[in-house]
Amino acid sequence: MLFPSLKPFFSHFVLLILCGVGSLLLVQCGKDEVPLPALRSDLLLARTNAQGVVTQLITDEGESLQPVHSIRGSRSDTTYRVLAVYHRLEASTQVEVRQLVRIPTAPPVVMDEQQLQTAPIQLLSLWKSKTFLNLRFGIPKSFSGHHTIGWAFRGVTQHADGHRLLRVQLYHNAHDDRNDYYEEAYLSCPLQPFAQWLTAGRDSIVLDVNTYQGHHTAVFPF
Repeated sequence: MLFPSLKPFFSHFVLLILCGVGSLLLVQCGKDEVPLPALRSDLLLARTNAQGVVTQLITDEGESLQPVHSIRGSRSDTTYRVLAVYHRLEASTQVEVRQLVRIPTAPPVVMDEQQLQTAPIQLLSLWKSKTFLNLRFGIPKSFSGHHTIGWAFRGVTQHADGHRLLRVQLYHNAHDDRNDYYEEAYLSCPLQPFAQWLTAGRDSIVLDVNTYQGHHTAVFPF
């Protein structure tokens, strides 16, 4: 059974260069040096107040963190998907933020086979959190070129036992760009729109990605 489309929407964005960021940064210190705090890097939600200041960082598990220093956002009363590099104060929900990089999010778009573009990417990591599908990837590009990246909604099928599979495919239009260097980026897909079709604990999401190593398919429980 094929279910109706999601609301048509597509996101064009400039890929972000993310340099020197790891899940945990450790620095070896000499005997007389003060050790630097361990830094984390996580994909979070950043919320701004009426003055455009980031007042809250929310993990994908729903925990609320408070920055100890003022961080200006680009818009007031807005929620952003961000890559945050931060140090969490001991036994506290307060964090010292070292870097915030905005990460594009895009709900899937319904498109036919003629519209679908699947230029390959370098797959670095792919995972599902409680509220997002997340992709870390690299693409070869030129310094002046641009790429269009997003998610294509490929439909929902239902098996005889009632189990549903929602299929999403990575859309990548390279616009005939040259391969001068690799650029690393992230892309997230919100899971909330899928709740109208899928039941947690019963159904699954199938994600298809075209990579330089071949076609990659990942299945995640909803």
